[in-house]
Amino acid sequence: ASRRSVLDKRFELRVLLERRGGATSLEESRIDRRIDEIIESLWQTDEIRTAKPTPFDEARSILYYVEQLMAEGLPEFLDDVAAVMSDHGVDLDVTQPFVRFGSWVGGDRDGNPFVTPETTRRVVEMHRTRALRVLIAETEALSADVSTAQRIRPASDELMARIEEYSRRFGDVFADFSEVTRGEPYRMLVTVMHRRLELTRDEPNSRRRYRSPA
Repeated sequence: ASRRSVLDKRFELRVLLERRGGATSLEESRIDRRIDEIIESLWQTDEIRTAKPTPFDEARSILYYVEQLMAEGLPEFLDDVAAVMSDHGVDLDVTQPFVRFGSWVGGDRDGNPFVTPETTRRVVEMHRTRALRVLIAETEALSADVSTAQRIRPASDELMARIEEYSRRFGDVFADFSEVTRGEPYRMLVTVMHRRLELTRDEPNSRRRYRSPA
C-alpha cells in the first residue's frame, strides 16, 4: 500500500544502516548526514495515496518487490541451495529453474471493471521491460567478472565457435573490443549477450534480438 517514493527511501535507509556498522568515523559521519536527509524527506512525503491506485499502479508496486527479490534474495538463496545439493553429490541444472515468479495483478477477470484487455497488455509489456532491464544490468556486471584469458585457460571449442559466429553478426560490437578483450572469450560473449538484450528491449523487430527466453 505504500507509495514507491516511501519504499525507495526506506530501502536506502536500510542499506545505509548496514554500511554504517563497518564504517570508519569519517564514513559514519557522511552516512549519518545522508540518513538525516532521508528522514527529513520522509517527514515531508505524503505516505497516503490521494487517488485510488489503478491495476497498473498495483502491478508497478508488486514489481518493486519482485525486483528486490530477484536482485538480492534469490541469488543468495539459489547459491545456498546449490551448495547444499552439491554436498550430497547433486549438481543443479541451471537451465531448469525451480523458482518462478508470477502475478495476477492486471490480468484478473473477477469483475474488476478497470481490468481491460488493454490493461493486461500494458502490464505484460511492463513485466517484459522490467525483466529485460534486470538481465541487462546483470550481464553488464557479469562482464566485469569474466576476465579469463584464452592463453591461460582456453575456452571450449563450442564457445569459440559461438564467438566466431557472433563476430560476423555483431561486427559493430567486436570493432570496439580492445586487444586485451579479444583475448578474453567469455567477456566477448557476455558483451554480445548484453547487446542482444538491449536490442530485444529497444528493437523488437531486429533480426539480431533474442526471440525467446531459451
